[in-house]
Amino acid sequence: MSSSRPGSNTTRNRAEKIRTDVSFPRKVTVIGLGNMGSALASALLRCGHDVVVWNRTASRADALVAKGAVLATSPADAIRAAPVAIVCLADHSASTAVLEMSGVAESIANRTLVQLTSALPEEAVAQDVWTRHHGGRFIAGGIMAFPKDIGRSDTSFVYSGDEAAFHTHRDMLLALGGDLKFLGSNPGIASAVYITSGLYMLGSLAMFLETAAVAAHYGISIDNYRDFALATTRVLHDRVRESTQRITEDRFEGDEATIDMVVPTLEEHCRRFALAGIELRMTAAFVKHLQAAARQGRGQCDIAALVQRADSHGANPGERVMAAAQVEAELRAVLDEVESAYARGVPPAELMPMWYDQSDVVVVGQGDSCASRGFPAALAQAIQKTPLIGERPQVAFRIDSPIVVADGLAVAMIDCDAVPDYPAADRMQLRLLTAWCRRPDGWRIVREMFSEGSL
Repeated sequence: MSSSRPGSNTTRNRAEKIRTDVSFPRKVTVIGLGNMGSALASALLRCGHDVVVWNRTASRADALVAKGAVLATSPADAIRAAPVAIVCLADHSASTAVLEMSGVAESIANRTLVQLTSALPEEAVAQDVWTRHHGGRFIAGGIMAFPKDIGRSDTSFVYSGDEAAFHTHRDMLLALGGDLKFLGSNPGIASAVYITSGLYMLGSLAMFLETAAVAAHYGISIDNYRDFALATTRVLHDRVRESTQRITEDRFEGDEATIDMVVPTLEEHCRRFALAGIELRMTAAFVKHLQAAARQGRGQCDIAALVQRADSHGANPGERVMAAAQVEAELRAVLDEVESAYARGVPPAELMPMWYDQSDVVVVGQGDSCASRGFPAALAQAIQKTPLIGERPQVAFRIDSPIVVADGLAVAMIDCDAVPDYPAADRMQLRLLTAWCRRPDGWRIVREMFSEGSL
């Protein structure tokens, strides 16, 4: 009978197997062993990679270990074991929880994190900043397939983020799917493509399933209807190309079929099939979109006019959201450094330049007596307050979202909790309204208004 108690041969052998060796390019870690994560790890094993795996429920790794994978005892150990770690978990919150586990942040340095967990673009951007802050490289990816398709030459993946890291690990990524596309340095782009393409695919599948019920109502077998649906899909592809051209050219004249022409027919279909006990929910939702467009005066336009265009201020709203998320993550990284510096007892003279601008800063508190203009005055004020909080206070910051970003300036509301470095000290709370400018060495506060208490 084998033993895995501390000090046993089994434990020592496992430690030897997952000992860090980032110089071996065919070594890869997979974190998360659900249906998709297990499929990814299996594909890597088939291609001859040395695979280290980790999952909260360790038994999910049994089949992979039988194929040659090595099970790590923690995500930190798993990440340290290879130059690249693939993360594929249920959702972004699960991914964040794992990355916040003990030792993970410290294990990221000089590794590449390939994030294949579904996330919003702004969440991918924030995770990219977090990874780079801890010395790692970040690639966001989107899996355009189901688990059974992983490892095929025609299975599509999209990636964005650190381009050098992508090319370094491209051969490994090819083991997951041969049709891979790199979309640029913005890590949010791959997530955006994954989300939009996934919605398109699932919406199309939902329409097939909905209309299959109508086909069955008329005695058409599912096999025959599938063939008819696939033939219609070819027509749909042509329509997608035409709609793309119309949107690009801002040309929506109803020279073939107008919104007003389509609505009555679809309304009648929904009504008649409801009487037969068939609810066309997807079609009914589409009708509501068409009706709204007609009310807005687009009834004589082509259906392509349903597209929700970017606003008239130049920047696409989605791009602004990702930019704000990038800035918020960068501010969070600065505040993390300040929290750590407080804990280490860094003196104010060294701590202040980490987050306040040294050439142009104004700090205003309750009453003129708390105001300071210029960095020397702000530094003197900080030194004056040091005896009140001690040399190593526990300080924690929270950024209230959303923040406002424009022309290299970011405005953020921040809550600060501080526990002075004295026995049984009471917690102090501050509310900070801060304006940050991007300087060559990073974001720095140029204006701050503070008050006691937190909202």
